[in-house]
Order: sequence, then structure tokens, then C-alpha cells
Amino acid sequence: MTFGLVGIDLVEPRQWNILKKHGLICTMTPSHPIETGLNDPVNRQ
Repeated sequence: MTFGLVGIDLVEPRQWNILKKHGLICTMTPSHPIETGLNDPVNRQ
């Protein structure tokens, strides 16, 4: 069964080889926890 996906979000770089093995790419990688990212109003300016 295929779903037509080309990539998956929020995959750590150390896991990209798993995606590649299945013909996928990482479309967005996490760089920091959500508490210190866009969830913090200071970072939305």
C-alpha cells in the first residue's frame, strides 16, 4: 500500500537514513523544543 508521501516532518537528522531507505525526505527538522521556539511570544516578532 502506498500513500503518495514524499516526506515526513520533524525527523531528527540521525534518523534521515531511515527515511532515505524508504524513498522519503525530511521536510522539516526540529531545531529546538517547542517551549523555546515559536510557542514563546518573544520569538514571534
